Amino acid sequence: MFKKKKQFTTSNNVEEFREQLNLSQKGLAEKVEMIARNKYNTKVTLYWKTVVAIENGKYIPSLDLAILLAIALESTVEDVFGSN
Repeated sequence: MFKKKKQFTTSNNVEEFREQLNLSQKGLAEKVEMIARNKYNTKVTLYWKTVVAIENGKYIPSLDLAILLAIALESTVEDVFGSN
């Protein structure tokens, strides 16, 4: 009668890049916010729980957020979010 919602997951390398930079999830979120504010003069709010969801493949970031994450992780979108 009721259709079960399909769960989706996606893979990425956010956690690996974050750990290489010795950043906590909260630290990465704060770094993304700082880059958005200082480099692009825009306000972005990124919670550490969102970073957890991205790392676990439960949340797919927008292109803008993916770019900010890649910059914060000192890498490229392709390397951070490309196929493994």
